[in-house]
Amino acid sequence: MVLVHSAGTEGPARRLEDAIKVTVGSHVRRVALASAWAAQEVGSACESVLTKRSWLDYTGGTKVMAAHARLALDRVVGDAAAAARRASYVHEAQQSLQFDDGTTLKLAPVPSLGNLLGLHGIEVLTQRTGQEDEDDARYPGARDAWEVARAAIRDLHVLTDLHKALHSRSPTTLARQPVPLPSALHGLRVQRIPDSGDWDVDCVARWRAFLTGGWLEQLFSDALRQAAPDASVAINVHCVRGGREFEVDAVALHHGRLYVGSCATTPTITAVKEKSFELALRARQMGGDLGRGAVVTLLAGDDQKTSSPRVDAVQADLDELWGGPNRMLVRGRDHIARWSEGDVTDLADWMSVGHHS
Repeated sequence: MVLVHSAGTEGPARRLEDAIKVTVGSHVRRVALASAWAAQEVGSACESVLTKRSWLDYTGGTKVMAAHARLALDRVVGDAAAAARRASYVHEAQQSLQFDDGTTLKLAPVPSLGNLLGLHGIEVLTQRTGQEDEDDARYPGARDAWEVARAAIRDLHVLTDLHKALHSRSPTTLARQPVPLPSALHGLRVQRIPDSGDWDVDCVARWRAFLTGGWLEQLFSDALRQAAPDASVAINVHCVRGGREFEVDAVALHHGRLYVGSCATTPTITAVKEKSFELALRARQMGGDLGRGAVVTLLAGDDQKTSSPRVDAVQADLDELWGGPNRMLVRGRDHIARWSEGDVTDLADWMSVGHHS
């Protein structure tokens, strides 16, 4: 197998080579082009590695590379019809391999989040599913996340009360001095932190993190699973890229495409925009140009300057920033209210193959 690539894509080419060796077991040779826009160089390089029995996939690279690699195959094979049977490209929206003679082969999905991120030079250090302790009341679960959401939808001050009660106290302090939870959260499985004598500091720390913001990440991951039951979903995904560590709130892998979520519990446009701009970077880093991102917020009401919904104001800024084929999604308190009633149609549409908005 031969990978023809530009000098500027040495890193991605090496990662693809490693992935092919591991998953397919094929020997890989790389051919680097001095210029990906020099038609003659592209054609000569391809002719030097192609034979009459070669198969060509020209999905990646510049338009010059794709066009002149395809012309080189015609010249080497010497039969246009035969060359068409051996030339293909990936149709991302249909998750298929399209051959130039009209034949279509369905592609297998990317096997795991780690495999996909590895191709982008990212290593996953830690992650959670958010479902590990769903049946253990000592740890928060999705049902608790929805309960916090319903209380916040009724009165956002409940989150302020939680923050005041828990944020300034360390898990060790909370373990010694239990704190009762607001009466608005009577539907939670616990009514104070800690709730019983068998809680250790880890239980307290998990509930503290959950009630001071982590509930929204857990809620979003559960909404994603409802929208796409066959998706692989993780939260608190801690990664490293180029020696720099970062964490994203939620990630889903569905039909080979990556969905990255960022959650903002501070209901101000400024805070949400900061989260949004970071997400725009992370979505591209982790999923490439095909990655999709969503910012889940507690924004509600209209912007005083524009008299339009505040969620729409952030959406408009993101649309202008993103400029790609896949629109970033901004969701607010009204959307969360619909999700809490079981209506996740908007997320299902967003995660459908071929959807670009």
